[in-house]
Amino acid sequence: IKSNMKSNLPRMGADLDLRELGQSSLGIDLQVRIYLVRYERKPLRFTFHFYKSKDKWIIYRFNFDDFLFEDMEENMKFNYLNSLN
Repeated sequence: IKSNMKSNLPRMGADLDLRELGQSSLGIDLQVRIYLVRYERKPLRFTFHFYKSKDKWIIYRFNFDDFLFEDMEENMKFNYLNSLN
C-alpha cells in the first residue's frame, strides 16, 4: 500500500480537503471510518478499520481507492429498483 501511495499521490496534485463520509461501530471495540480526500485531479476514498486491543486503538486494516463514482451509480440503481416495489 505504501509504495502504491508513494507512486500515485504525486500525480494527484495538491490535496484540497478532507471530509468524513461515514463511520460505523460494532460494539465498543471495532470501528470503520471512511474519508474522502479531494485532490486537484480526482478524489480518493480512504477506509480505516480500527480495533481496540486492551486500552489502545490500532489500525487493523487500511485501504484507498477511486471507485467512488461506480459505488454511487450502484447505490442509485439499488435505490431506484427498491422504489419500484
